[in-house]
This record gives sequence, structure tokens and C-alpha cells, in this order.
Amino acid sequence: MVSSRALTVEQYLAELPRDRREVISALRDVVNRNVPPGYVERMNWGMICWEIPLARYPHTYNGYPLGHLALAAQKNNYAIYTLAPNGSPELAAWMREEYRRAGQKLDMGKSCILFRRLEGMPMSVLERLAAFSTVEQTIEDYERGRHGRTKPATKPAPRKTARVAPEDLKPASKKAKAPAARTTKRAAPAKRKPAGRSAKPAARKPAAKAKRR
Repeated sequence: MVSSRALTVEQYLAELPRDRREVISALRDVVNRNVPPGYVERMNWGMICWEIPLARYPHTYNGYPLGHLALAAQKNNYAIYTLAPNGSPELAAWMREEYRRAGQKLDMGKSCILFRRLEGMPMSVLERLAAFSTVEQTIEDYERGRHGRTKPATKPAPRKTARVAPEDLKPASKKAKAPAARTTKRAAPAKRKPAGRSAKPAARKPAAKAKRR
């Protein structure tokens, strides 16, 4: 893919050869006539992109705006970048039928449609791709795919705390202070003396003999 360093769409178009500029300009006009309100046309990723501004939806995983559709002139072909057919089998089937009716061959990858001439892109297909999803639908699809939810990411609501009466904030007096719960300790068992011979009784002193007269 040829990536341009142009900062504006006008600068990007001025860089192209005349014949390729005419093709890109014609495709760009079709997109701008059919894209829903809210998308902004700007240069990004070296292509003309229609995106949701970060001011409208900043909760992207990489910090870049959510893209709706992109248009680029490659080295050997032109490319329309869109994820719409991947998320809608009905749209993909309709596109194949439109190409068949136009006598063209659909060259579609996972995220792009390639063609070499202006006639290689049926205008009915480009019109429907441009108008396929509103800003709100794109955000909803993104949220569902990333988080499994349909509402945009928001900050979590603060937890509700129980209200405390002013008198409950005063320190309790010493008298009113509840005694701390006593923890009962189990008395250690008395140590038993090892079994053995009993101690000998203390020796008695012999009684003094009476004096003879």
C-alpha cells in the first residue's frame, strides 16, 4: 500500500497524477453525498478517511478515531476500505449481485475492495457503503464487539455511602466507651511429676534421755 504524507485532502489530491486524481475525486464526491451526518473527512493513515471525531467518541482502544470508510490511490489500483461487508452477510451478498449485474469482478479482502478503473466500482455499491452505518450505529457496533455491550463506555458511578448523623461523628466519652471484648485463654495444664519413688520422710531426732538422780 502506498501511504501519503499529505496533511490535507487537497494536498493529497494535488500529489496524484491527473488521471488518478480524477478517479479519486469522482469517488470522493459520491461518498460525501451519501455519508451520514457526524462523520468528518480528513487525512489519516495516508488515505482520505471518514471518521468519528474523538470529541464525539474518545473511548477507542488505540486513541485514534473510529473509521467508517477510507479511499486511497494505490500503486497499481484503487482501494475502498470498509468493514461493513464483514459484519453484514446480506450486504456482502447484495454487493456480489451488483458486481455481477455490472459485469465486473468483485475483488474484496477482509477490509478493502480493490479495482483498477472507475468502472470497476459500481456507484450503487459505493453509495450504499457510504450510507450504510450512522455514527450511532458505528459506535454501538464497536462497543458490542469490544465490550459486549451497547452503551458507550462511561466512568463508573460512585458508590453510595450510608449517611452518618452529626452526633455520631463526636468521639465517645470514656464512660460510654464499650469495654473491649476479652479473649479467654485456656489455662495451661499443670505439669505432672514423673512417676518414681516417693521422697523419704525427714529423719527424726532421738528424744533426750532423762538425767539420773
